[in-house]
Amino acid sequence: MKKIIIVFALFAIGLSFSQEANKSYYFDIVTTSYIKDYSNNVEGKRIRFQNKEDDSYSMYIMITDSSKDATLSDTKNRTLIKFDMDFEYQSVEDLNKLDNSKLYSSIKYSKSRRYKNYVEDFDFERDSISEKTIVHIIKYKNKKRKKIISEHYYIFGKNDGYNKNNPTLMKDYIFEKYNLKIAENKHLEKIIHLDKGKISLETSNFVSETIDFNFEFTPLKISNQKY
Repeated sequence: MKKIIIVFALFAIGLSFSQEANKSYYFDIVTTSYIKDYSNNVEGKRIRFQNKEDDSYSMYIMITDSSKDATLSDTKNRTLIKFDMDFEYQSVEDLNKLDNSKLYSSIKYSKSRRYKNYVEDFDFERDSISEKTIVHIIKYKNKKRKKIISEHYYIFGKNDGYNKNNPTLMKDYIFEKYNLKIAENKHLEKIIHLDKGKISLETSNFVSETIDFNFEFTPLKISNQKY
């Protein structure tokens, strides 16, 4: 009788674990871009999946000449999930082909330090020849403007094939925050991130589209190790 009870208890525990391990994430926008990460010496195509109403999680596929990686980051639950990828991405439904998922728990995500007294310098220039609009934003720790927190260039260009109705989260954010009407009908071509005055990251060739996809899966391996 004891053996039956033990077996039943183990089965119940295993079933409970399986149910808790099931994951589901909803995505409603996908953005494809090309990145040059000078800090980590990485260059390639990035496909990012997001939920416009919930920025606590996102997923991206990184494709370089030598590798394909798929990673889901969940800052709210402090987890990171890595997938094996051995196929060419064509559409969002291809996420269902990802396998051998590994969930890393207790991840310590670096939080952006918040500065209550920060100030920003915002300026832009228009190139009448190339018809580009270049936006430069520098954020300082305080009004003394000695310590730079972040520095970015946003380059908007004319694109005859650009559909202004396509979702562009970064462009919408800049427009709303800085009331940037001058680039309303232009396409966000490139973002340049500077670190200590040097280019550390370039992101270009943005293509965004609206999707309606619920990504469901069960991690095969769970690890508490730091990633």
